[in-house]
Amino acid sequence: MIFDHEPSVNTWRWVADGSALLPWVRASRWDLKRGANLGRPHRHDYFEVFWIEAGAGEHWIDGELITIGIGDCFFMRPQDAHTLLADASSGLTWTNVSFPARAERGLRERYAEELGWWPWRVGGAPHHCRLASKYLPRMKEIATSLPIDGKRRLDLDWFVSTLLRYLDPPSESGGPARAPAWLQSAVGEMAADPARLELGGSELVRRCGRCSEHVNRSVRQFYGMSTTELVRHLRLEHAARQLRFSHDDILDIALGAGFNNLSYFYRCFRGRYGTTPRKFRLMRD
Repeated sequence: MIFDHEPSVNTWRWVADGSALLPWVRASRWDLKRGANLGRPHRHDYFEVFWIEAGAGEHWIDGELITIGIGDCFFMRPQDAHTLLADASSGLTWTNVSFPARAERGLRERYAEELGWWPWRVGGAPHHCRLASKYLPRMKEIATSLPIDGKRRLDLDWFVSTLLRYLDPPSESGGPARAPAWLQSAVGEMAADPARLELGGSELVRRCGRCSEHVNRSVRQFYGMSTTELVRHLRLEHAARQLRFSHDDILDIALGAGFNNLSYFYRCFRGRYGTTPRKFRLMRD
């Protein structure tokens, strides 16, 4: 089902459950069989976020058709018209969490200024990013554990604050929010797996699925450094975490982070953290 023009649009509304205390949050999981679609495009009078857990397909949104797969995450606002189409060979499974406009206003007031950005942004296309595979089980667990009646603001804050931590990591490893989803995802996967870090910049390029020239230009544009420098930053961050949270020998930590020369590791570490690995480790006490 591909639309060559915008069809008529349904409106899905936030319906109270009849109790005096209105629900703050709802979560659900959806499945489309192979080749099936969600039906006519729809808008909401509420806000939602959804992410793909299995399969592949297409997301028709405001007249644009976007190919989607596992980890793709969208932040939908009331003005956005969209629908989903499952791939003919795999089907499509996603989880969505929704909440009324009054709840979004409160979340924005509590978190947007501190974050310096907001995923349910005003204007433009809805924010689209990719959740790293290591975060998907945790987000599934949280969404599944949200109360059915969803009447506590605490539960919505817990869900949103956890999700935003995954989407807004430190700039050295996670990149700015404007970086394309494919690049953020590849960098996140590199940071999460020391074996990939050992393979260096070529592995980052491979995980991006783009040519090396395009990846190098994008890394320079969005991270302000070369691909080699970015991988070195990720390796140093991994080493720093190991120094803080393990008792492994410094040599083993250096090798595990992809540094084959101990003196070079010391020099890079001091340049990044302003002290030696040994002194950095002692600081945890």
